[in-house]
Amino acid sequence: MPSSLNKVQKRISKKRSATKGKSRSLNALHEDSRDAQRIRRAAARDEKVVRGERERERRNDRFLKRLAHIHAAVNLADQLSNNSSTAPTSAPPPATTDDQMTDAPTQTGTHFTAEGLHTLIHSFLSSHDRALKEIESERRPGRPKSREHERLEAAKTADEQEYESGFWMVDLRTAEKVKGFKRWNGLWEALGNHEFVRVRKRREGQGWEETVVGSKFPPTGRD
Repeated sequence: MPSSLNKVQKRISKKRSATKGKSRSLNALHEDSRDAQRIRRAAARDEKVVRGERERERRNDRFLKRLAHIHAAVNLADQLSNNSSTAPTSAPPPATTDDQMTDAPTQTGTHFTAEGLHTLIHSFLSSHDRALKEIESERRPGRPKSREHERLEAAKTADEQEYESGFWMVDLRTAEKVKGFKRWNGLWEALGNHEFVRVRKRREGQGWEETVVGSKFPPTGRD
């Protein structure tokens, strides 16, 4: 939490109380005095820190939502794989909802191939379409788009543009990495022990592995 202002106020108050004849109260400061200017500068520094923290939280929330979606999709794929391997040969396949069919990428054994990472990304991007479809169905004819509607459209556009240049996500190309990510508790601070990649949208004639490059945590947009 910002503490610059609090520290400056305490120092000034202590200095004034030690000076004979001066009130300890900061309200007695002259508007243009050096101490008043120090307080204003400290307040401005704290405000700058708060704005920076809010911006980081906003950016982090965007990445947390995608990783939470991927985490759920990985667990669902594992669940469907286990059900398939333990079901009797004559038994019908387990029933799945439309969302499950969309969000359950195919695994190769216990990890994901480079192509599988693209499947996870498409699964996440399709969640934007479902959310937009739902909010559009609730909008009355002739009514303007709500702020939430516009926010969802902006989020979809931003993620699609990121996919063109390199979509940031957790690396799941080994069994050990998948196992570790499945234990993730959903907190931003707990992501430091995982490895990450940027996955670029595949171009014609390009191999799947060519679309994946190493990245880092936290994402900077320059890696």
